[in-house]
Amino acid sequence: MDNPLHILQVTNRLPWPLNDGGNLATYNVTRHLHADGQRVTLASINTQKHHQDPNVLAHVAEVHTVDLDTSLKPFDAFKALFSPLPYNILRFRSPDFEHLLQEIVGKTPPDIVQLEGSYQALFIPAIRAVRPKVPIILRSHNIEWRIWQRLAENESNPLKRLYLRNMYRKIRRFEERTLHDLDGLVAITEDDAQWYLSQGYQGKLVTIPAGADFEQYDPGESWAPAPSIGFIGSLEWEPNVQGLQWMIEKVWPQVKQQCPEAEFHIAGKNPPEHLQAWGKVDGVTFHGMVPSAPEFIRGFRIFVVPLLSGSGMRLKIVEALAMRKCVLSTTVGAEGIEIRPGTDFLQADQPDEFALQLIQLIQHPAQSMELARTGFERIRERYDWKNLIQRYLDFYQTLQ
Repeated sequence: MDNPLHILQVTNRLPWPLNDGGNLATYNVTRHLHADGQRVTLASINTQKHHQDPNVLAHVAEVHTVDLDTSLKPFDAFKALFSPLPYNILRFRSPDFEHLLQEIVGKTPPDIVQLEGSYQALFIPAIRAVRPKVPIILRSHNIEWRIWQRLAENESNPLKRLYLRNMYRKIRRFEERTLHDLDGLVAITEDDAQWYLSQGYQGKLVTIPAGADFEQYDPGESWAPAPSIGFIGSLEWEPNVQGLQWMIEKVWPQVKQQCPEAEFHIAGKNPPEHLQAWGKVDGVTFHGMVPSAPEFIRGFRIFVVPLLSGSGMRLKIVEALAMRKCVLSTTVGAEGIEIRPGTDFLQADQPDEFALQLIQLIQHPAQSMELARTGFERIRERYDWKNLIQRYLDFYQTLQ
């Protein structure tokens, strides 16, 4: 590309530190665009909960932020029941951030505005008011309403289930309505792309998954003992919490009965209090937020992804396979990733079946090593960031 593009990335939090899939997925696009010689401006809401010094990302982008307290306020959440917008989106509404975006697009017009996640569609009118013709694309990390629908389906508390249903229906209406305000759309999985098409989307559309930097994922010379099983993911994210509860209460007792030596190690930031209590369960250890996800992953042979809800793709599966680890996942956990159950990883959805597969992997290390090998080869072919970033640049050119 002869002339570098100016890309404005809009995010609802600064993508730092690199301790969850969302931050990694956003940061790696920023970093690789910058490394390719493109000009990247990052406009982010700097939430009180995840507040960061904007200078931590100055090496990859020109960074602009607005501080905003998005913490849960029960009265506001109650009022949102009577609003057409769900509380999850309303708490990101910010006149100051709208003004910041208008200032950026007014003074230094971007060639592309890239919204990182569907909630950022909230700010399309503010951008269009200043630059009506600027191409705005959505990089869809997932179909948000599907996450909340699945959470509702798996919720046993009737009042909470009712609230979650109200939430997902409003999020779905928001995603359906704002979809047609976009000039382009980058879906992270082919399933997500098909949903957008089913809603009548007629703009430019491409599917580009999140990837991995393979040079960062050296598996080391030795393998950890087979009875050591790992999980890593944000414990602020409700689908992870729900999945771990299922794993610990319904799967783990069966595994311990057959494999008394088995150990389950869980890493993730900000676990809720009831989840920390599960650290007292025999064989279960909570590590909290670890300094390095690759270092944590390196310590285990088997990784589990016991998700019952969610959307998009689980980057931790890509990372684990990139480090030649054996992965056992539910169908939901492996959604959107081009890997083959039984060849590249194992898949199970019922507690008894999940436990049986895990017991087999513990008792037959050679099987786990072969799955890890084939999974690594599959991932390396399809998910290397060095190849994926060119697909972004090619897509941007179709919008010029």
